[in-house]
Amino acid sequence: MPKNKHRKSRLTKSGMTLIEVSVAMAIMTMLCGGLFAMGISVRRSSEHLRIETEARSFGKEAVEEIIAAGKSNLSKPDFSYINPSTMVLPHAAKLMRSVSVIWHDKDGAVVEAMDDEGYAEVHVKVRYQSPVGKIMIADSFSTIIN
Repeated sequence: MPKNKHRKSRLTKSGMTLIEVSVAMAIMTMLCGGLFAMGISVRRSSEHLRIETEARSFGKEAVEEIIAAGKSNLSKPDFSYINPSTMVLPHAAKLMRSVSVIWHDKDGAVVEAMDDEGYAEVHVKVRYQSPVGKIMIADSFSTIIN
């Protein structure tokens, strides 16, 4: 009978074996790794959207300033919005803006210089590197100025 007592007490002990603890730790490690990877992906997407918003604002600002300045100022070499410019954002994101002006006569034909009766076609391009795919992205904004 003492044999049964010893066997019974061994079966009623509570606790986990080393294998059970190791399996549980491996499962928790995989779950935490997945959550960590998802968090990094969300942060990159958020950073991309922040940079994209800044880039669009940077481009629209140039378009609005060019419209406000009028057609006569576009032909001046010292008009600052025609020159390429760069804006560096926090975390080293760089926005590069370039402006091109295409002059048209009153019939719509492309000419080399400003015509009083014609109009100007203005294109603003803003380029930046996306933190998501590490690729260059360009946003373009266009307007016609009479």
